[in-house]
Amino acid sequence: MKSLHLIPGYQQLQSLGITRDADESFKSASESIDNFISNSNFSAAGTVKITQFIMPDNGSPGMLEDLCLKSIAANEIQCVDDFLECIYNRCERTPKNLAKAKIHAWLASQVNPGKRLGEAVESGYIKLEDEAFQQIIEFIKNI
Repeated sequence: MKSLHLIPGYQQLQSLGITRDADESFKSASESIDNFISNSNFSAAGTVKITQFIMPDNGSPGMLEDLCLKSIAANEIQCVDDFLECIYNRCERTPKNLAKAKIHAWLASQVNPGKRLGEAVESGYIKLEDEAFQQIIEFIKNI
């Protein structure tokens, strides 16, 4: 975002939507965006509409993967949870990032495994029509 002003057409910017993961703290992520905005060149001009959306739901800790997990059927997530529990019980291994581990285990179970999140959306594995995505879709529409 520090190089935003280098993008051709930057001077005509009217609206800017900022997204990021909350990770461990929604509050810290929000403060990070607020600090960026207050230290930016366009904040003084006041002519650029700036909105923000912090994953997964604009209020909770987490990330994009958590948002995607909310769109997956509970019975499929239960299979992933059972798999990860089995790995823990037999290998005493727990992933550092549970949401990433869950989504990648679920993606590995698809007809064509190994896709990244964007590819999973393009392939129809993750359905953007799901209610879980309504907040982010509204955010994008209102930019």
